[in-house]
Amino acid sequence: SDAYKKLIDYCNEQDSIKTYTDIILGLPNDTKDKHFESIRFSINNDVNSIRMHQAMMLTGSKMASDSEREKYQLTTKWRTSPGTVGYYKILDKKYPIAEMDEIIISTKSLSHKDYLDCRLMNLIVETFYNNAIFFEIFGLIKSMKLDSIELLTYIKNHPELYTKKIREIFNEFISETTEDLYNTREEAQDTVLSPKMIEKYINGELGYNELLAGRDHLFNNYDDLINLLFKATNELFKEKKLLSKSVEKYLAELKVFISIQKKDPLKDIESIRSGEFTYDFKSISEMKFK
Repeated sequence: SDAYKKLIDYCNEQDSIKTYTDIILGLPNDTKDKHFESIRFSINNDVNSIRMHQAMMLTGSKMASDSEREKYQLTTKWRTSPGTVGYYKILDKKYPIAEMDEIIISTKSLSHKDYLDCRLMNLIVETFYNNAIFFEIFGLIKSMKLDSIELLTYIKNHPELYTKKIREIFNEFISETTEDLYNTREEAQDTVLSPKMIEKYINGELGYNELLAGRDHLFNNYDDLINLLFKATNELFKEKKLLSKSVEKYLAELKVFISIQKKDPLKDIESIRSGEFTYDFKSISEMKFK
């Protein structure tokens, strides 16, 4: 792990490099705790983004064999690979074609419920952590000697903090994760390539990347999103007995500072946004909010 940390630190120091790591959910012997630990390890080693994938069965691989399926009780479903459905011209004739993936949705060690919990955590990581979108908060978390995953887990485990819209988006994401799946390749192809359904895939109504779509839906409700982030941070600090009056005041100003920078970045781009702050956020940002 020391070599991994040195590599990440070196790459993070380069202006032209953004670090990332890949985590696959649902491999044999995977568990919810192991998946969360992989996320924690990645974040604690300062990876800029975590790419989270569902395990796929590859034809001819050992994992796809009947013996491995039985040994690890691999339950699978078929889905379209995002962006691969369409009409393709071959020798002057158009054919409806879709690329299909067989994904693992539960195993002997990972129940389907735990699988869905992990997928929801993936959405939370994608939204709040990836690409350092809210690095100001996670810098503060580190300075308070907490693990960043404690905040991400707090968000996941406290739905009472969600607004109606946030709850709807999370529920929709879970539905999208479980629907649009098929028991066999034949069922998937027959359904997806039917004239009525294929148009829905081509138009983007179906077959999209639900993780990125969920993130976009959340950011389109920025006020609800930022309120959730700061409510969870305040409550976590309170639980850890770290929420002093000065910390509470700092968080209130930081929320305004972040929103000036990040709310509706593509709207009214000619306008200049400003605010008055007690804290010198310019100097604090140079220290990466740590």
